[in-house]
Amino acid sequence: MPIPSACVTSLRLQVEHARVKWSHDRQNSPGIGVTLPGRLALKYPNAPFAWPWFWLFPAENHCDEPRGGARVRYHLLPECVQRAVQKAARKVGLEGVVTPHVLRHAYATHSRESIDALRRLLGHSSIETTAGYLHPVIDRASNPLDDLLK
Repeated sequence: MPIPSACVTSLRLQVEHARVKWSHDRQNSPGIGVTLPGRLALKYPNAPFAWPWFWLFPAENHCDEPRGGARVRYHLLPECVQRAVQKAARKVGLEGVVTPHVLRHAYATHSRESIDALRRLLGHSSIETTAGYLHPVIDRASNPLDDLLK
């Protein structure tokens, strides 16, 4: 999904946080890497330890990989994101109103993307599913996060 300009600085900080965690793993746990899809780890044995394959949102601790039992660094699980959004919503008095799904829905409703591009971004196979998010007057709306900076 396109990144609102209001989020660029925070995302750069997250990249730096992930890189620090990756560096820490390389120095203190050199045998612990990330999981790779399919058989890529066999084809490229050093890739699980390389920065380009590291998670942008790494888990806090290492864990046992469920398929092979090897010790790995995994990514944050969806439940962690849900808890973080719930905590933030509670902090600003919007508990039960703001959820990751509501944020996804808001993005889809207010997106400036074409319907086919939005369909692909949301992972929908049917254009009809995506069309349910669109409202004619919204097509001309701006991104609310970008509007905060004006």
